[in-house]
Amino acid sequence: MAKKKIFRLIQAGLAAVVLAMTLPACTDDHFDVKEGDGMDANATKTLWEQIEARRNKDLSRFATIVEKTPYFKDEAHKAFKDAAKTQPYTYKDVLSGTQILTVFAPTDDAFTETEYQEYLTLLEGSMEDQYDVYLRLVGNHICRNRYTATGTGEEKLVMINGKKATFNRATKKFKDIDLLTDGDTPLYNIPAVNGTLHLIGQESDFAYNLYEYIKAHGSEFGMLKKWITSHDTIYFSEALSVENGSDANGNPIYVDSVYTRTNTLFRYGDYTKPGEEWIMPLKSFHGDFEEEDSTWVLAAPTDLAWQTALDTYAPYYTYATLYINKEQEDIEVERMLPKDGLINPDSLKELAMNMDIASMLLFNARQQPRTTAHRGFWTAEEFQSTPMPKIFNTRLDTFRVEQKPVTDVKPLIFANNSTPVTISNGLLYSINSWNFFKAYGALDVEVKVSTQSLFKMATMKSYYDYNTFNNETSKLVNDSLLGAVSKDYFLTFSYGDDSPTIDIKLLDRENDHQIVSNLDYEIGIVMVPNFYRWSTDSIMAETSNEVAVKKNKMQVRINYNTGELTSKGKPSEKLTDKLAFEYNGERVDTIWIKKEDGTNYTLRFPVSYKNIDDSYPTMNITSAAKRSEVGAGKEYQHTFSIDRIILRAKE
Repeated sequence: MAKKKIFRLIQAGLAAVVLAMTLPACTDDHFDVKEGDGMDANATKTLWEQIEARRNKDLSRFATIVEKTPYFKDEAHKAFKDAAKTQPYTYKDVLSGTQILTVFAPTDDAFTETEYQEYLTLLEGSMEDQYDVYLRLVGNHICRNRYTATGTGEEKLVMINGKKATFNRATKKFKDIDLLTDGDTPLYNIPAVNGTLHLIGQESDFAYNLYEYIKAHGSEFGMLKKWITSHDTIYFSEALSVENGSDANGNPIYVDSVYTRTNTLFRYGDYTKPGEEWIMPLKSFHGDFEEEDSTWVLAAPTDLAWQTALDTYAPYYTYATLYINKEQEDIEVERMLPKDGLINPDSLKELAMNMDIASMLLFNARQQPRTTAHRGFWTAEEFQSTPMPKIFNTRLDTFRVEQKPVTDVKPLIFANNSTPVTISNGLLYSINSWNFFKAYGALDVEVKVSTQSLFKMATMKSYYDYNTFNNETSKLVNDSLLGAVSKDYFLTFSYGDDSPTIDIKLLDRENDHQIVSNLDYEIGIVMVPNFYRWSTDSIMAETSNEVAVKKNKMQVRINYNTGELTSKGKPSEKLTDKLAFEYNGERVDTIWIKKEDGTNYTLRFPVSYKNIDDSYPTMNITSAAKRSEVGAGKEYQHTFSIDRIILRAKE
């Protein structure tokens, strides 16, 4: 029988085998004990026994808290000694175990009676309350490895709750707290078989990082907490755990077991599960706000604000049960999304709305745009106090107000909350209202026409090229639009009398914007004069057979998913009527498709494409001029040049 690596526990009387501390920030500290690092060959007591021996002297309160604090694999899962889960492990068991630890134990004088009773009340409360005691007190005073106050130098410690601390051997200080003495007798370097005990006269300062703060304030940020913690995964680390023999079947028995936690939302890229085709990759924060060395800023929606966002988003997230995979390599075969069956539109809607709310919330203060007056990295204080007309979140979304620019966009994003909570690794703004749509144009879709945006290039019968505006014509371009257009544009032409035609993916990959449902879109096409493609700054001279400026007659049709299925069980797609427009060819211009009454034509899509990267509507653009209208000396031309396609949300 092959050996199967599984997790086993041994029990040895009262001192049951101990699970190692869980948080991933600590696992890097799982070191072997160094020779000469305070090991005492005569030590016979464990750390717990040394603390217990001083219970009636000066460690009564700390000892009581330690023996009542459960050991957690994570904040939602305790570890138990028995299969029935009636006897939880506590940190008394941890300090009785085999792992080498250093304990900086606050004496009874470090706690007021009120503070002590508050801790005891929390330990009688919810699992969340109990975990908070571990995080703020017990885990904040224990680190792995053995550290003694002998010799010189300063050690950089990582406590088992993930917090960083310093330990100066020469000055006998933990952080800025003196190790205690009793007259000439040091109350530090107390040896144990599994580590070292030091006594200190006050609690070590504690500050939540953003991740911890959200989890500790679930009553205020319950929806945000639920979204984040639902993506936590706890792993048993075989490599870091200590193996001691095997059972009757040859399976290893671990006497010192280490768990680690990862969170897919903290990745610096969106997540698709290896080996699986997902219709919708999971959007991450593109930042790990557990990192203590960073300066994060989090816009944390209260449950009221989160629900407001859900109510706002809901109409835009109506999904079909099946989509055509437009990114398929074989253009002759239609592949479906998903490939193994129909989608549950409601489940997809819930996933998409929650991740779109959460993924835009995180900002890196250090990496905001530099200004003439500020060339270096921003601090949290500078981020808070400096007016910024635009800022970027960690996904590089730009937050600004384009219609009426403001000197500082932050009050709009952070709901006029000017007093954030200072966290160990940044700032947290509690927001009670949802203003993100006002500061982030997430509903407009702009497609830069390029080879990347062409749909089914292999079947194109037209020809294309890129052209670049020179200095003089660029000035004209910028004067003709509200804001500059691109420096290059897309030119489409054909040989002979054929009408050139192209199909464009209506997908804004650059800004991560896609078509949504139940929203009226106006359709604009940024056209570029044909004469701009010539290298000189002057308009072509008129000859007997040629004119400098030629017009275009154009026709547009959009193909989209109706949300229904065909009789063969495939997605039903529909083409709009032919939408015609003319372009005079005189200057760069945004042509808005019109209805017969002269008002802007609008199109409402029945299903959403939000976050579905491999499916999208397409736009066919064709030159509609007749053969008799084009050619030498004629008013129209087939060749046309496009910079962008704009789908502008009316709301």
